[in-house]
Amino acid sequence: MAWSLRNQMLVPLGALLAFFVYHLASRQGEHYIDELDHVEDTQPSLIANQLGPLKEADLKSDLKQLQRENPGYQFAVFRGDEVLASTISLAPRDLTVIRVIPTVSPGEPGRRWAGHIGTGTQKWYCLTKCRVPTWPADTRLLSLYSYNYAVMLNEQGKNRINAAASLFVVLLIGVVTWSTGSLSRRVRRIQRQVTDIAKGDFRPTVEVRGHDEVDDLARAVNSMATQLQQMQETIRITERTRLQGQLAGGVAHELRNGIHSARLSLEVFREVCRSLTLPSEDMLQNANEQLEVTETLVQRLLSIGKNQERGEIARPLVDVLDDVVTMVEPICRHQEIHLVTEWDMTDEVVQDAESIRAAIVNLCLNGIEAIGRHGDLSLGLETHHETIALRVRDTGPGPDAALADQLFEPFVTSKPEGIGLGLAQVKQAAESAGGAVAWKRHARWTEFVITLPRQPMGDREEEVLAAVSSAD
Repeated sequence: MAWSLRNQMLVPLGALLAFFVYHLASRQGEHYIDELDHVEDTQPSLIANQLGPLKEADLKSDLKQLQRENPGYQFAVFRGDEVLASTISLAPRDLTVIRVIPTVSPGEPGRRWAGHIGTGTQKWYCLTKCRVPTWPADTRLLSLYSYNYAVMLNEQGKNRINAAASLFVVLLIGVVTWSTGSLSRRVRRIQRQVTDIAKGDFRPTVEVRGHDEVDDLARAVNSMATQLQQMQETIRITERTRLQGQLAGGVAHELRNGIHSARLSLEVFREVCRSLTLPSEDMLQNANEQLEVTETLVQRLLSIGKNQERGEIARPLVDVLDDVVTMVEPICRHQEIHLVTEWDMTDEVVQDAESIRAAIVNLCLNGIEAIGRHGDLSLGLETHHETIALRVRDTGPGPDAALADQLFEPFVTSKPEGIGLGLAQVKQAAESAGGAVAWKRHARWTEFVITLPRQPMGDREEEVLAAVSSAD
C-alpha cells in the first residue's frame, strides 16, 4: 500500500509525540504519587501538632470533626491501654495490634504499620501512633489511614494526568494534521500542474506566497511552465514559418513563370501597337507596374525562410505613395469607391521602397475587397517626432473578431479562398524596415497603421537619386 506524503509525515510524528507525551505523563504520575506519599506520611504528625488541650467530654465530637476535615482517616485516642474515644469500632484483637505499635517521634514518617482493622467488614489501614504536645504524656492519638482511599487518590491523580496528556496529544496531532495537510495540499497543487504540463498545458497556475522549499519548488515549476510555453510558441512559429516557406516557394515558382510570360506579352503588345493610337497609354503602364509589384511579392515569397540578402532600393516616400495611388485608383473607380489621399510634401525616404509599396498596395487591395462597392478608402501619412505613420482606412466590415489577435500570423484568414499570407508579408516588410504594423476598428472605419522610423533625405539625396535613376 502506497502512503501519501501526508501520512508518511503524520504517522511517525504522531507516534513520536504520543510516546514523548505519555512518557512525560508517566514521570509526572510517579512524581505525583511520591508527593502524595510524603503528604500522607507527614499528615498524622501535622494533625497532632494542631490539636489543642485534651477535653475528654468533647473528645468524641472533636474526633468526628477531625475525621471530616481529613478524608480517608479514622482516629482513636488511648490512655495507656484504655480507649478514650474512637471514630471506628475496634475489635479486641485490633487493640492487641495497636498496643505493640511504637509512638512516632517528631519528624519521623508514619504509616510504617498496617493491618486489618474494624469489626464486621475489616479494611486495610495504615497505622500511625503520635504524641500530642498539648495532651498528657500517657495519652496517644492513633491515626488510621485507609489503604483503599490512598489507592483511589493515586488512581485519580494518574487518571487526571493521563487525561491531560491525551488531550494534549490530540491537540498536537490536530496541529500536526493541519500542518501536514497544508503542506500536502501545496505539493498536490504542484503535482497537478506538473501533470497539466505533461498534457501540454503550460500555464503557470501554482500560487506562491512564502519563501520555504515548497514555494521555491512552485516558483521553479512556474518558471519551467513559462519557458515551455515560450518554447512551444517558438516551435509553433518556426513550424508555421517552415510550412509558409514550403507553400510560398511552390506558389511563387509558378507565379513567377506566369508573371514573366505576362510581362513579355505586354512588351510585345506595346511594340506591335507602337504605331497605333491607344485610348490610354497609362493603362499599359499601370498593368506593367502591377506586374512589377506582383513580381516583388513573389520574390519575397521565395525568400521566406532563407537567409539571403535582397537588393533594396531607397526612394522618397511620397513617390512610393504616388505609385500606390496610380495602381489602386483605377480599381477604386471601377468599384465606385471614393479614394481619399491625405499627406503633405515630405522629404522622408524608405530604404526598401519595393517592399513598403507592396505592403501598402496589399492593405489597399484588402480594403477594396472588404468594401465591395460604394464605400470609402483613405490613404494617409502622418509625420511625428521620430516616426512616420502610414494609415490605410476603409469602410468595410473589418476582420473577423475571432481572428483579431492572430491577424498578422501566417495562414490566418477569414476568406474562403485566401491562404493568409498577405498581412504576414505586410508585417515582415514593416519589421524589416525597423517598424511595426497594427490595426484597430473604430466607428465605421477599419484602420491599418504601418509605423516606420523617420529617415529624412538630407545628405542621402545623391544616394537616393542614384538609386532612382538606376531603377529607371
